[in-house]
Amino acid sequence: MKTKNNTMQFSCSVKPTSLASKHSSERAITSCRQSGRLAFLAALMLVTLVSMVIPAAAVTRSSLAGSWQATLVIDGGCGLGTKLVDFTLDSNGQGTASAGYHTPGCGDNEETGTISILSLNSEGTGTAQLIFGGSTVFNFNIQTSTNSQVLNMVDISDSGNYEKGMAIRQAAPTLSQLAGIWQATLVIDGGCGLGTKLVDFRLNSNGEGPAYASYHTPGCGNNAQAGTMRITSLNAGGDGTAELNFGGSAVFKFNIQVSANGQIFNMVDVTDSGNYDEGSAVREASSTLARLAGPWQATLVIDGGCGLGTKLVDFTLNSNGEGPASASYHTPGCGNNEQTGTMTITSLTGSGSGTAELNFGGSAVFTFSIQVSANGQVFNMVDVTDSGNYDEGSAVRQ
Repeated sequence: MKTKNNTMQFSCSVKPTSLASKHSSERAITSCRQSGRLAFLAALMLVTLVSMVIPAAAVTRSSLAGSWQATLVIDGGCGLGTKLVDFTLDSNGQGTASAGYHTPGCGDNEETGTISILSLNSEGTGTAQLIFGGSTVFNFNIQTSTNSQVLNMVDISDSGNYEKGMAIRQAAPTLSQLAGIWQATLVIDGGCGLGTKLVDFRLNSNGEGPAYASYHTPGCGNNAQAGTMRITSLNAGGDGTAELNFGGSAVFKFNIQVSANGQIFNMVDVTDSGNYDEGSAVREASSTLARLAGPWQATLVIDGGCGLGTKLVDFTLNSNGEGPASASYHTPGCGNNEQTGTMTITSLTGSGSGTAELNFGGSAVFTFSIQVSANGQVFNMVDVTDSGNYDEGSAVRQ
C-alpha cells in the first residue's frame, strides 16, 4: 500500500494573476457615456447568453477519421496478455487494422483485419467491431472524448474474451512537450498473478526522469520501487517506445501513443518475456470537482475472485463530485451481471490527482487512485489498496 512517506513528492507554484485597479477618472464619466456603456453591456450579455446555449460539436464518425493506436489487456484462452492495435478510420468509421499479441499461453503473434464503428451517438458513446478472419471477432463498447482524440474500449459481451484498453489518435508531439509530472495506472502480470500498479514520474525536456511505483498483487502482496522513466523513441505521429527501469531484471519496455495535446499516452508491454503490462499515463494539471460535473463512462479490467474480467461503468457526477453509477460485469467465473450504486470523488488535489470510490453496497466497494487530464475530459483509475480487488482503467467524459 502506498503511504504518504513513500510517495514521491513533487512541488510546483502557480503565480496568481493580479487584477488591474480601475482608474479614478472612470468614476467621472457623464450620464451619456453611462447610457452607451449600459447599451454595450446589454448587447454583450445577449451575445454571452446566446453563446452559452450553443451545444458542443457532436462526435461523429467523420470526426474520428485518421490513424489511431490502441493498447489492450486481453484474455481469450491464452492467459492474461497484451495487445497493440494500429488502425485507420475513414469518414464512415471503417478501416484496416493490424495487431500484435503478447500472451503466456500462445506466445507472440500478429494479425491483420478490419475495424468498424458500428454505432455512435452525439455524446461519443457507441460500439465498435474488430475482425481478424472469419471467427476472430471482438465487440467493444466505446466512449470517445469530446475532442475526438481518445476513445475507451471494452469487450463485455463476447463469451471467453475479456479485453479492455484505450485508443489514441496519432498526432505530432515532441519530447519537450512531454516535460512535466505524470501518473500512470497499469494492469500487470509478471509472475505474481494479475495485479495493478500506480506509477508517479517526472519527465524533463529530454523525456526522462525519476519514477516511483506502488504494486498491488495477489501472489506477492503490496510493494514499492523507485527507478527511472525514459521515452526511448518518439515518432512524428506520436507513437514510440518507453522504458520503466527499477534496476536488475525489473525493466519494462512499452509501446506508447501520445495524444495530440501531449496530456495523455497509452502504454503496453508486448515484447518482454513473462511481463504483461498495459495502461495509460496522464499528466498532472489543475482541476476542480465542479469541472468534473457531467456524464462519464469508465472501462476497467478487473479481478475480484471471478477471474480476469472486464467492467463497463456509466456514472454522472454533480458539482460536488458524486452521483449515481451503473456497472456491467463480464467475468469467466461468475458470468455477466449488473449493479447500481454511486461514484464519489473522495479527494482531489490542485494537480488533478486524487481518490475515488465506486460503491455498490455491502462489500462491493472499490477505492481508486485517479489522475485527471488537463482538459478535464479523461481520468485514469487504479485500485492498489483493496484486498482481493485488482481493478484498473480509465473514464472518459461523454
